[in-house]
Amino acid sequence: MKRFVSVFATACTIAIISVPVFSQTSSSTDAQDAKHVLTTMPNGSRLTLVANSIDKEWAASIVHLKGNVLVEIWTKNSPHVTVLRANEVDYDETTGKLSPRGNVSLTVNDRH
Repeated sequence: MKRFVSVFATACTIAIISVPVFSQTSSSTDAQDAKHVLTTMPNGSRLTLVANSIDKEWAASIVHLKGNVLVEIWTKNSPHVTVLRANEVDYDETTGKLSPRGNVSLTVNDRH
């Protein structure tokens, strides 16, 4: 049974990580209505993107996050996670550049 749960959890994680970024919108500001995207930066760091609204500009490879934005940056071989919070963030998938706007905060936390 433990093996089944482990395999199932791994399969779910792979399915979530391999989901491409696409347009998602929500008029609610409830945390449970937030949209989530997992992706990888050009340098190999993993990103968790959470916002009320997530839209993708396909031609320019820009992801627009709006409303209660949370970005977690999981750098390889680091014992810390960098957490960016803002009203809005644009993420350039090609360069890895994050452009936050409005009530911006940046913290570094220990992984748990």
